[in-house]
Amino acid sequence: MQTQKKILIVDDNPGILECLSLNFERRGFAVETASESSEALHKIHEEKPTLVILDIMLPGGDGVDVLKNIKENPDTATIPVMMLTAKCQISDKLASLKNGADDYVTKPFIIEELMLKAKNIIARSEAALTANPLTSLPGSPAIRERVSEILRSCRRFAFAYLDINYFKPYNDIYGYVKGDELIKFTADIIRRVLDIHGTKDDFTGHIGGDDFVFITGQDNVDAAARAVIAAFDAGVPRFYDEETREKKYVNTLNREGKIQRFPLVSVSIGVVTNEHGEFTHYGEVVEKAAEMKNYAKSFVAGESRYVKDKRRVTNY
Repeated sequence: MQTQKKILIVDDNPGILECLSLNFERRGFAVETASESSEALHKIHEEKPTLVILDIMLPGGDGVDVLKNIKENPDTATIPVMMLTAKCQISDKLASLKNGADDYVTKPFIIEELMLKAKNIIARSEAALTANPLTSLPGSPAIRERVSEILRSCRRFAFAYLDINYFKPYNDIYGYVKGDELIKFTADIIRRVLDIHGTKDDFTGHIGGDDFVFITGQDNVDAAARAVIAAFDAGVPRFYDEETREKKYVNTLNREGKIQRFPLVSVSIGVVTNEHGEFTHYGEVVEKAAEMKNYAKSFVAGESRYVKDKRRVTNY
């Protein structure tokens, strides 16, 4: 079950507290309020809200001091903060941003603008917290959330699961630094390909290691998968020395500790869509895509390939 996101609104104006509380609650958020700085700090440290909306002028202390407390404490430093105030001097804005505020809204505000800014702040914060540190791509929690959101909306989609074949032998021979470069190279290819062949709603994620996913439209997933493979195969020779490029294999220890010949790295992509039936949950999508990816890996060793599932989905 998805945890409800919590907003803490800190303001000494009861009308603003009521207005913002109603608007966030209507959008499915849990809301806490505080009207002065000590109460706000107590709730921030106890509740760990998803977002703090913080007035600069507060009884018992300055809102910027509260902001500093949030950002200087390791337990709360990652909580995003939107500053809210009637003051419009540039010095107030600069002080807020300098001390780590994620955005700034001046009263009187337009509620739709404030809500959109809050949504964007939360999205950026969650993406940053779950992003893979090597590629900066969204990680597993963000992938799960995106797929779940698409399933709830009943939109048409294509989900691709990509895996680098023979990545472990490459890492064993060339080391983790070169392995990381290969991972980043793969991430960059997917990004560039979707910029060309994708749609505005596309999504790229990094599950971890050499496993990636991308979500795009059903009409362009074939072109995107082919383009990813073409770009990968064209660029990967530069990750090997000249002798290895010519012989097209490497010798290294297998999992049993015996010397084995391995092909150069390639990619396998498994694709599923909801064209022939509806998926019911995230796990089903990933399981079917992984099945297709493993099927793609079963073809000729050393060749990149993608396989798309055209079977009718059987709901669990």
